[in-house]
Formats: sequence, structure tokens, C-alpha cells
Amino acid sequence: MSVIGVVDVEQVYEAEMSKVRHENGSLKDQLQRALRELRAYQVKYPSPYVAEAAADADDPEGALWTMTPNVVNPLLEAYDVRK
Repeated sequence: MSVIGVVDVEQVYEAEMSKVRHENGSLKDQLQRALRELRAYQVKYPSPYVAEAAADADDPEGALWTMTPNVVNPLLEAYDVRK
């Protein structure tokens, strides 16, 4: 490859890297805005499941439904079917 070819490849590489960096920054900004909106929504409309999950976490035996075979087995079977 000639010197001119190497310079062209480097310029193309740098241009592509610049484009990727810009896209990366834009995606990070978009994610931060979406997370802010999600947090605001969660504060405004709290989920009843959050309190239930916290109560389950305090229970040393864990959530009762996780140990009930008639609940867990269909859930696992449905997961296996999706794969």
C-alpha cells in the first residue's frame, strides 16, 4: 500500500471514529433523558409491587411464590417454550 493509500485509510478511520463518538454521546444523552423521565414517572405513580418485593426481601425464607411448585413450574415451562 502506498503512502497515499495509508493516509486515506487513516482519514476514513478517523472520520468513522468521530461519527461513532458522536453517536455514542447522543445515545448516552438520550438514555439519561429517558431515565429521568422514568424516575419522575415512578415517583408520581409508585408501583404496589415495590412494597411487596421489599417485604419479600425482609422474609428470610424468601417470597412464598418462589417456592410454590404450581406457580413456578408453569413459569419455567413458559420460559423454556419461548427459547
